[in-house]
Amino acid sequence: MSSESGGKIAPETVEVTNIHDKVAQEVVRITVDRLQLVLSRYVSHLEARRQWVAPLGILVAILMAFATTSFKDFYLSADTWRAFFIWAMMLVFVWLLRCCYLAYKSKKIEDIIEELKNSDSAKPKHPK
Repeated sequence: MSSESGGKIAPETVEVTNIHDKVAQEVVRITVDRLQLVLSRYVSHLEARRQWVAPLGILVAILMAFATTSFKDFYLSADTWRAFFIWAMMLVFVWLLRCCYLAYKSKKIEDIIEELKNSDSAKPKHPK
């Protein structure tokens, strides 16, 4: 605002000299049955990406129980209970590592798009 215009904003125009148009799109044409096949395979990869949650929760619970308990003789000796918890922790830790590996190796959304784009490339093209 300037004092010369009486405190009002003076309208200004800007001359546009060039417009860059970056809206090119790729279109994927696919049949419904092929789309269902690709997406049904992707569901298992999507589930694999979230399977690490269960072993992590179990591992945290076992660690908390192991850290806060004093093992006593109850049907088995205290040393047997301690060994059981240690083995359980090791097994769940291996399970967690496996789930993390599978989550890392599972297909990403970009992989699915590439599979959709390339799913018809192996078939011969019919002349029009």
